[in-house]
Amino acid sequence: MRALRRRGFHVEQQVFVEGAGYVDAYVAGVFLEIDGRAHHSSPEAFEADRQRDLAVRRHGLQLIRLSYAQTWRTWEHTLKALLETIEQVGPLGRRKVAQLI
Repeated sequence: MRALRRRGFHVEQQVFVEGAGYVDAYVAGVFLEIDGRAHHSSPEAFEADRQRDLAVRRHGLQLIRLSYAQTWRTWEHTLKALLETIEQVGPLGRRKVAQLI
């Protein structure tokens, strides 16, 4: 998240989304969930994550689910993809979030 902040983005952490609960982060129209395998490997946790994803999408919001490896081992590649996504869907995502507030 520091890399996004250094690029001038405002990053909010633990943002509440109706029907989904708290999402790890929100930045420029995109919600981020960062998952480690330890807490998301059971069938129940996997299903709960998909239910949360669906709740976020029902609001018309963009959610990106990142793995531990994507945030720590391949961060430069992940950051590039995030910046491209923000550029493409950010304005729409910001309008959708504004509708929820």
